[in-house]
Amino acid sequence: MGAFTAGRRVVLTLFLLLTAVSAAAGQTDVAPPDPPAPVGSILGHVSMPEETGPAESAEALLMSPEWALQWRGDVQRRLDAYSQTYRRAIERDPAIFRNISLAAYREATAYVLAEMQRILGDGFRSWVETISPEGRFEYENVPAGDYNIVVLARSGNRNLIWTGTVSVTGPVPEFVEMQNRIQ
Repeated sequence: MGAFTAGRRVVLTLFLLLTAVSAAAGQTDVAPPDPPAPVGSILGHVSMPEETGPAESAEALLMSPEWALQWRGDVQRRLDAYSQTYRRAIERDPAIFRNISLAAYREATAYVLAEMQRILGDGFRSWVETISPEGRFEYENVPAGDYNIVVLARSGNRNLIWTGTVSVTGPVPEFVEMQNRIQ
């Protein structure tokens, strides 16, 4: 009689498993897959100041929303710290603040660049575009979001920095004229 009970348990277990599998296969309340996130492109332009001449090298760095937030926070922290440290010198000569501001932007940019390279590895190069001699750059297949763009150029013995923001919302290209030159 014990073998008969064990056999009934096996049959009952198989019946329950098959019922569960067939019920799961017949479910219609499974959500459809999410549509792909919208992507777009960014077309940019930067003009070199006449007094510097053409750039020997110029690159645009696209910062995703997370990196842009980190960069803006780092710039602000440095500005606050430097302003406090050099408060008396700034009171005597307000023009000193420009040099302090340039240092804050330059150092924050170098820091975030190094972090991006460290964390993104080989993927870092997809966030950097070389700027043409005419001052043009382009990013394709950019996911929707708000981005910062930092342009770094070298002309003679001068390092130049521009910053800008852009919102990518869909397939229509976003045009950016880099006009906010920090240095």
